[in-house]
Amino acid sequence: MPHFKVMTYDRGKWDYLEPRIVEARNAKEAAEKVCGSPLIKGSDKPGNLRTKVWPVIPTVEWFSVPPG
Repeated sequence: MPHFKVMTYDRGKWDYLEPRIVEARNAKEAAEKVCGSPLIKGSDKPGNLRTKVWPVIPTVEWFSVPPG
């Protein structure tokens, strides 16, 4: 399984924690492992931003709390 770096955010602002390295099948699974809750890809508004995920190669995916 690939490794991903996951940086976390609190209500859209970086929480100053170092990125965590997580083993997962994909970026979404890595984000949910760190957050412990379901997430959606992208961000409908900045305050919902929860994680930034990237593999060792330089590509980035963002995930947020689902609306509702």
